[in-house]
Amino acid sequence: MTLTYEEMIEIAAQREKENEVKTQETVIERIEEMCQVLRTNYQSHSIVRHQHAIANGRDVEFHQQRIDELSEGVGVYNFTYEKGRKYARIVMHTPQKSAHAFVDLKTGDVYKSSSWKSPAKNGVRYNLLDDKSRQEMYQRADWAGSYLYK
Repeated sequence: MTLTYEEMIEIAAQREKENEVKTQETVIERIEEMCQVLRTNYQSHSIVRHQHAIANGRDVEFHQQRIDELSEGVGVYNFTYEKGRKYARIVMHTPQKSAHAFVDLKTGDVYKSSSWKSPAKNGVRYNLLDDKSRQEMYQRADWAGSYLYK
């Protein structure tokens, strides 16, 4: 069976669309990992701060109670994402919500946020699809976002 030119174009377009869907699924999986890395960083950072206070003899009972709560996940800032047309917004949930970063859903490029609605225009910080870039980001990632500044 011989395919016509139009059929070959249609098959190629379908494969490209399937690849885009797989890529976007991978980007979403990596965004979920990123959110977990940021949450864990906040939890660890907070516990260390309370341990330091205990080591200095300040209000030991209060700080130990906070360590216990944080270890169980109580009071830990949460990080989620919201999908838009082009970007996923990484949202940090404190008592309020703030835009932590943006991720291009097609390419996996990570940007610091400029505002609640848009990423900064001054360049890509990391790429979630590139193993080396992603690992560097996970190693440097902190809940406050300093890893997003050059």
